Formats: sequence, C-alpha cells, structure tokens
Amino acid sequence: MRRTYFLVLPVALALSACPTDGPSNDDDSAPSGIDNTVTSLSCPEPAALPFPTETSEWVAPSTEDQFAGTVPGYGGLDLLGPQSGSVGLQGIMGRNDRFVTDPIVGEWVSIWRWNLSAGWAELGRTQTDFAEAGTYGVDVDSAALPGGDARVYAVLEGAGHCADHGVFRWPAGTPVIVTDIDGTLTLSDDELTNQLADPSYVPLEYTDAKEMTQAWTDKGYRVVYLTARPHPLRSLTRPWLDALEFPFGPVSTAPELVFGGTAADYKAAFVDRLQDDLGWDVVAAYGNAGSDIDGYEAAGVAKDRTFIIGPNAGDDGTVAVTGDGWTDHIADFIASFPDAS
Repeated sequence: MRRTYFLVLPVALALSACPTDGPSNDDDSAPSGIDNTVTSLSCPEPAALPFPTETSEWVAPSTEDQFAGTVPGYGGLDLLGPQSGSVGLQGIMGRNDRFVTDPIVGEWVSIWRWNLSAGWAELGRTQTDFAEAGTYGVDVDSAALPGGDARVYAVLEGAGHCADHGVFRWPAGTPVIVTDIDGTLTLSDDELTNQLADPSYVPLEYTDAKEMTQAWTDKGYRVVYLTARPHPLRSLTRPWLDALEFPFGPVSTAPELVFGGTAADYKAAFVDRLQDDLGWDVVAAYGNAGSDIDGYEAAGVAKDRTFIIGPNAGDDGTVAVTGDGWTDHIADFIASFPDAS
C-alpha cells in the first residue's frame, strides 16, 4: 500500500520557465540542446526544459496514470549553512489529490544547476525510492553548487517537472528572523483551507506582510520561513512566496503532518538547529499559533522578540501585534531596530 500524507494541497501558482534579467552564457561551446539564455526554472511545472534529460519516458508506464486529475506534490529540501565536500540533496516526488499525496515511485530524477561560468550542468541522477515513499536523495560535490543564495533543480524526467532546492551558505553569526507562514504571513489559517477547496485560489496575505519581511532584509537581516506544512506542500509554498515577492530565504517544512504539541516540537528542533548547529543568531520570531509560542520558547527565543498576531497575540508574555496587519509593527519596532552589523 502506498504511503499517504494528509492535508496536502494542490499547486495554484506555476509559472513558465523564462529568461531572467541575470547574465547568460550563450556561446558556441554550449553542449547541443542546452539553452543557457534561460537561467532558471519555474517549479513545479516549467515550460520546455532548456536542457535535455537522459530520458523523458517513465520507468513504469502506470506512473502516467497518477497525473490524471492531480497536481504536483514535489518538495526539494534546502541546503543551509557553509557546504564542503559531498552534500546530500533530498526531496519527494508525488501527486496531490486534495488531502492525499500519491508518491511517485522508481522514476528518474536528475539534479541541475545554472551558473555564470558553465551554464546548465547536471550534478547527479537517481530514482525515487522503491519503498513507495517517493523520496529521492543525490550526493553532489559542493564545489559544483552555484555561489550565493541560489537554487538547484530536481527534475522529474518523465514529466519534465521540477522541485527547486534553495542553497543558502550563510556563515555562523548570520542574524536571521524566523517567521511562520499560515495565519502569520497569510491572512488566516483559513487561506490554506480555501485552497484545499479551490486549487486556483491564491491565499491572501496580511497587510504589509511582505513589507515586514523586506524591512528586515533592508536592514541586513536574513529571513527564514518555518511552517508546519508537510514536505509535499513545498510545491505550493515557494511559488506563493516568489509570486508575492517575499525575500528569498530558506523554507522549512515538516516531514509529516504535525499540529499542536508535535508542531511545537518540530519548530523548536528547527530553531535549535539554526542556533546550535549553524550558529545563526535568531533576532526575532513571528507566529500566530500556540505551537509557535511554545516552539519558540522551547528554543530559547526571548519573549520580547517573539511577535504574535491574531487571536493569540500577547499570550504567555509574547509581544502582541495589533491592528489589521504588520504596518504598525514596521513603524513601531523594525524601523528603529539597529541595522545588522
């Protein structure tokens, strides 16, 4: 029996692959079939790929049947912190049908990156897990990864679809703010429910939610997105953040459905990783739910730097965010907060 993940959501914001404003590497030395004027893919459903994959066929002909009436449930996990030697890129490939993800099993996935010096290159290739989980893992040479804040792409070859992996090589000491998404950046948790009912629905954001995160970025702080959504929802989450022009930053999703105490434990463990393993400095944390409050507290985030919006605002000694959004918070707190050194 296939494993399923509940509360998995269809994708509504898929754009076509297109040239970016960045530099290109379109020269006579480019391998046949590779178009280096296209420097990024729009996941999960790009237009025609700018490079040929080893195959465009399914290993199992029955895989194609999974696509009828479903939408992408792909999730490429991000790489965080300085990278050296061999590093693992992990993710999941599946198809979402409202509440359930049907994993794609035994199909080929290749990892691609674009950079200025070499254009498009394949970094590795593997098949999704045969144990019916739909996961994949590829070890790549960190020296081959693009520099700066970047993306690499896991391409499901049979469909020509992709999952993007963010690469964030921020050193120890990097000052970051951590924010929940549902009910914190989106207008309420109901926005997620609305998309479950209607895949074309675009979740509404709180007033000045993007501006709040951008205000921190303008001061030199980095933004980390911490959500209890499960991994297959990455195919929705990153496109929504991109479409609304939130700052590009790491997105953490849960390996399984979590809520209440399990959500708090998951969030606390992730913030602990940022602080203890990566050495990043968590300057402020944002949320709306009791699990956000409990998770941040367990990770040692100061209550006067824990900002809660919505019905739980101010609970357990946190700072209440008042008004209809983030406008007053930007003016009253972020504007006067020191720039990152």
